[in-house]
Amino acid sequence: MNFKKRAIASTLGCAAISFPLILAACGDDSSSNSSEQSGDDMGVPVFESIDALKKEKCSSENEFETVYVKADSTFYKCYKNKWSNSLSIELETVESKDDLDECNKENVGQMFRVPRDTIFDTYVCENGEWVSDFGGSSSKAVDPKTVVKGSFTDERDGRTYKTVQIGKQTWMAENLNYDDTKKTPKLAGRIWCNWDNCTKYGRYYNYFAALEACPSGWHLPSRDEFLTLIENVGGVGNVARALKSTSGWVEDDKGKDGNGEDLYGFNALPAGDMLFDISFLEGKTAIFWSSTKAYYGESRDLSVFYDNRGGVYSINGDFRVSVRCLKN
Repeated sequence: MNFKKRAIASTLGCAAISFPLILAACGDDSSSNSSEQSGDDMGVPVFESIDALKKEKCSSENEFETVYVKADSTFYKCYKNKWSNSLSIELETVESKDDLDECNKENVGQMFRVPRDTIFDTYVCENGEWVSDFGGSSSKAVDPKTVVKGSFTDERDGRTYKTVQIGKQTWMAENLNYDDTKKTPKLAGRIWCNWDNCTKYGRYYNYFAALEACPSGWHLPSRDEFLTLIENVGGVGNVARALKSTSGWVEDDKGKDGNGEDLYGFNALPAGDMLFDISFLEGKTAIFWSSTKAYYGESRDLSVFYDNRGGVYSINGDFRVSVRCLKN
């Protein structure tokens, strides 16, 4: 492959390379208010320092393994024979899609980024072709004045949700907050809330719980259905501004207001995500599961960020993020 390489941080469902870990735990109907967490019971190998981690082998044999380093309270992942912060993966960037090699069975799942204006499109090799996994620009934006707002009551628990029809799609306009593990046993041990923010942000679901969580007549949206939503609100360059709520978002690194305009009533809240009972990125990102699997334990998601980035990404299925159901 003949191209100019530039290393950039591609956040797979997360918005930055390193953050202090904010402790939070709330599983099913019980919660924990622990003031500290050592990492020893997180279900991953724990190292005292970066120097100790450097002595641990990272190769193709344990690629994508996740570990935790106490010294900087950070998760790391084995990727391309080196330990990298698990919230980011360095993707190679090519100047144009024409610079990509043929997509075949030997490079299925390989990803590259291609610059476009002030953003990047991410291309992944799938089914013999390079597919944009991010969403593109769109001249087919739905007029916000045509949006139809309504409501829906979940018969399972009697909870009522606001809804919004954008084009031909009808979405829940609030994060799902269903937690009845008796009626839906597969949710047990797979749903959480961030301290007492269940009312504000709804529940956090891992991928397997998300697949089971939507009520009858609704479903977890696929990647393609999220791409349709992105197109309906004006494309990837507009999706964050159009979908984000008008309050609750932090300023970006340049001091610019991080709130959105909520043009379509989708009201994407910055709930962030959770991993191993630890909360990340509250105030900085909204992440919604899709039903579409990616590779190596990853699944697709729709993310919008405080700095107005947004699109379809991938995130590890162990993360716990928000769910927005789509009407059948």
